[in-house]
Amino acid sequence: TDGIALWHSSSNLIKNNNIYNNKNGIRGNARSFENNLVDNIISGSRQYGVYFYGSSNRNNILENDLRNNNTAVYISSDQNQVVNNKISDNRIGVYFLNEATGNMVLGNDIMYNNKFGVYTKTSDKFRNILGTNKIKLNRKDIAAYIKDSTKLENEHLMRLTIKLPSFNIK
Repeated sequence: TDGIALWHSSSNLIKNNNIYNNKNGIRGNARSFENNLVDNIISGSRQYGVYFYGSSNRNNILENDLRNNNTAVYISSDQNQVVNNKISDNRIGVYFLNEATGNMVLGNDIMYNNKFGVYTKTSDKFRNILGTNKIKLNRKDIAAYIKDSTKLENEHLMRLTIKLPSFNIK
């Protein structure tokens, strides 16, 4: 079961919740857009702490504590913002998949995740922005797998201050 599920549901404020031990902490799909997830604690999700897919665009994930989830934030939709969160002790911190594009990750503490801090598996035509974050002490801080099997990994970043318009690797 999901802690909170949004389906065709937009412009909601989900704030100050403790969401524990679900399949997904907060899930949005089927055109759920412009929702604000603010100051929640999401922990112990077997699949995803926060999961946006199926045209769930323009959502904001702000100032949450996401820990001990399989994947803290999983996005396969567009123009979402992941800002000022504490993302730690998960298997994967932030994961972009498929046609996710125009998403921004900024001002987060992404640490102690046991596989990847930030992981993207999208085609090179899709663009996501990784702004200034504290990404450190993950097994691999950043990994990008592009459709043509090009691979980017950075295992030992102590501080990341890169603004990438894309993960386009030649």
